[in-house]
Amino acid sequence: MHRTSSGDDREGKLPDHVIDDLLASERRERMLSILSERSSPIVLDDLMRTVLAVERGAAPENISRQDCAEARTEAYERHLPKLTATAVVQYDSLVGTVELTDESVVSQVEQAR
Repeated sequence: MHRTSSGDDREGKLPDHVIDDLLASERRERMLSILSERSSPIVLDDLMRTVLAVERGAAPENISRQDCAEARTEAYERHLPKLTATAVVQYDSLVGTVELTDESVVSQVEQAR
């Protein structure tokens, strides 16, 4: 279920420095963009395969398992900690899915670009 507020007292908006930190990675931006287009959770492998496909201008089925595994590892180490700490996304480790939980952040990110 999507929430409309990140829990911040200022009408659900994250502080500018947090948005700047989220925008510090183009890959994280792509992850947010792809998640914002979905109405349901996505398996992390599928999300990262889609991210790589967008980055390379290729079809998702043309992304190798090795490349997908490397991108997944990067997501675990660099991106998910930031996105979950800010409550922008929810990661369900039992089934390995990611879901956008704060759609208003996507608007903030788009406005900050």
